[in-house]
Amino acid sequence: MARSWADLPQELLRQCSRRLCPKNLSVFRAVCRSWRSAAVKEWSDVPSLMLADKGEMLWREFFCLRCEQFHTKLLPEVMANRYFSSRDWVLTISRDWEFQMLRNPMLRYSRIIKLPSWNKFPDIYVLPPFYVSFITKFVLSDSPTTSQDYKVMVIYDHGRRLGLWKPGDEEWTAVTSPAVEYCDVIYHKGCFIALDGEGGIYRCDVDGSTPFEAQVVFEMPERLLEPFA
Repeated sequence: MARSWADLPQELLRQCSRRLCPKNLSVFRAVCRSWRSAAVKEWSDVPSLMLADKGEMLWREFFCLRCEQFHTKLLPEVMANRYFSSRDWVLTISRDWEFQMLRNPMLRYSRIIKLPSWNKFPDIYVLPPFYVSFITKFVLSDSPTTSQDYKVMVIYDHGRRLGLWKPGDEEWTAVTSPAVEYCDVIYHKGCFIALDGEGGIYRCDVDGSTPFEAQVVFEMPERLLEPFA
């Protein structure tokens, strides 16, 4: 029988830590060295929902689906105009229009990856009107947590262009295609797949011979578009 809480079996402590939300897991680790070594490093099978920004506050509220409670965290690094998410990472666009990705912003040791700013996009010299919608989609090819060979693709310039970035690049690279406006983009089997406003589908093989060109793989028949013209 354990003499104190610190002497509890490591496997028992590990199983207990798996049932905690990120907020309570941080408290669990702070009890003692034994509990800290037994606790799982990161447990996020159930996401926390980050609530909308309340003005210029440095504190952010999260609703934890696991414990069904609101948690407040001091997170100045997530003060932003816009938020997007992909593969457990959050892209924040700050009020100064700086771009950065965060892994699990609920945790104070959240990893931060800085991306080139808005003025590093090709042919963008000033922010246009209604710049809040300058970025409309953010997609990761792989999680930076598990792969160093990840790529980032965004739909920018109010849906008119695709931008590509990979670690080490100092600027965004525009992806050329005949599309006029994009609605969505995903990553599937080694390629970014984009959808335009008329139902056309484009494939960008970022590891192929033409990584900055999107090839047409499907076009909506005109007879199907006529009722919506």
